[in-house]
Amino acid sequence: MELILKDSVNFNFNISDFALDPLNHTLITTGDSLNFLSNMKKIKSIKGKMKESLSIRFIKYENQLFQSNDFYVICSNDKVYKVDGKRKKIVEEITLPLNNVENIIVSRTGKLAYISNGILYINDINLENLKAFPLTELGEGRFKIYISDENILIKHRKMHESSVNVLLFSLQHLKKIFEITSTTNHIYSKIIGLNYLSSTDDGYIEIWDILESQIKYSFKLSNYKITYIENDKNFYYFGNINGELIITDLELNIVNKIKIFQDEIKKIKIFNSKIYILSFNNRMKVFDIINNENEFDDIVNNFIHKYNIHESYKEFFNIDKVVKIKGFIDNLEADHIDYTPSSDKIFKALSQNISDIKVCIMGKDPYFQKGVATGLAFEVNSESWMDEKVNTSLKNILKLIYKTYTGNMVDISEIRNSILKKEFDILPPNMIFKNWQNQGVLLLNSSLTTVIDKAGAHHKFWESIINELVEYISSRNTNITYLLWGNDAAIMEKHILNGEIIKHNHPAICGNLKNQNDFMLGKSFEKTKKYINWLGV
Repeated sequence: MELILKDSVNFNFNISDFALDPLNHTLITTGDSLNFLSNMKKIKSIKGKMKESLSIRFIKYENQLFQSNDFYVICSNDKVYKVDGKRKKIVEEITLPLNNVENIIVSRTGKLAYISNGILYINDINLENLKAFPLTELGEGRFKIYISDENILIKHRKMHESSVNVLLFSLQHLKKIFEITSTTNHIYSKIIGLNYLSSTDDGYIEIWDILESQIKYSFKLSNYKITYIENDKNFYYFGNINGELIITDLELNIVNKIKIFQDEIKKIKIFNSKIYILSFNNRMKVFDIINNENEFDDIVNNFIHKYNIHESYKEFFNIDKVVKIKGFIDNLEADHIDYTPSSDKIFKALSQNISDIKVCIMGKDPYFQKGVATGLAFEVNSESWMDEKVNTSLKNILKLIYKTYTGNMVDISEIRNSILKKEFDILPPNMIFKNWQNQGVLLLNSSLTTVIDKAGAHHKFWESIINELVEYISSRNTNITYLLWGNDAAIMEKHILNGEIIKHNHPAICGNLKNQNDFMLGKSFEKTKKYINWLGV
């Protein structure tokens, strides 16, 4: 199972809760107002009575076969409103028969449950029927009340005590069916089948048997507090305070773990093969849930086509890598992070057939200045070797090429003068790297992106991917010569499974001819000029 980012929005209004209209799929949020959104764009907002709206619950009438558009909104002033989702209009204010009400919730069938003066009440609005169950035996303390399916879950903690009492009632009969006392604080709770699931402050999940009122087992799932639990028929979805989504199978084996936000996950909702995730900072991300093998193939093929990656890399870019990389890039764009090179150039180095590669030059980071990186290692888009964009590395690369073809080691100014006089014929920087690529030179950086004006920002993400990529390339083509310039490039040697390796210092640091590893003493171009014309002409 994989998640593909579909949408990401930073809302400019406060969100307390959200739901999706089951009929027209409109996203509805509560908070400072009641908002109706289509394609993540607000189409209507109700303020006034909804300015302190808290929770939202769509209802399905017992005498109706299909789900309705109607829902209830609970506000912080203990007001409850019925809203027609189709007309996007408040149609009724529900008057509660009691005062001093706390912890109001609404069930899926439209029953109101609340606590008043230590008594649990169930108010069937349609039948005007009120049931009560005294909770006074629990003593003074703090109550929290939740709905799970058609059951009421009550948590009670006595003043100045750490243990918590958990009670489960049937909504229909207001009959207590489960009661436990736990010494750990239950952060989030959910009833799933005959199990009571709860999360703790220290990242544990407790699973209790409802019929036996006994804990079945406790499992350390996260290093952070679990703040939300959702499930479908095959998986559990856990959100934590660190913004991570942890997906497990029904045996709590982790199948996926994704960093969604920098802050706490507030709510998770599964709807129409999508997962909606809300953060405490009013940010929402929507992912497509992919389980079908055919869909996996489509995702991989679309990824390879979008980035113009050669088919010879298809076995490398499996669904796991594609989802990981796609999620990383999509999140950069969703977070409005300025990165380089541009999206269409990230995989520019991988446009050639692996079998055609003769030489691989390993670079480090893309140039971090805005608009400079091209997707090919060392390349700059300068029309002339006289351009100020020609950096120290490129100047020294030019000097070594000059030495390789003339036998002379001279100053860069003399080489530039020879180029101007057409005494030394070489393609300009904006043409020569593409020419090398066409001849079979792979110009690969060890990190394919970075944040603008911040070198090495994405190295941790790309490191393992590029290591595996070099292993893949060197296993598919055993006749490549690898030019490893500098210590960072030399680290890649252990990932080169086949081929010749030429190592020396980086072109950015050279000129010490007493050092036998100095770049200007290197044989990179000398040993490879028999199959690569480094002049490009």
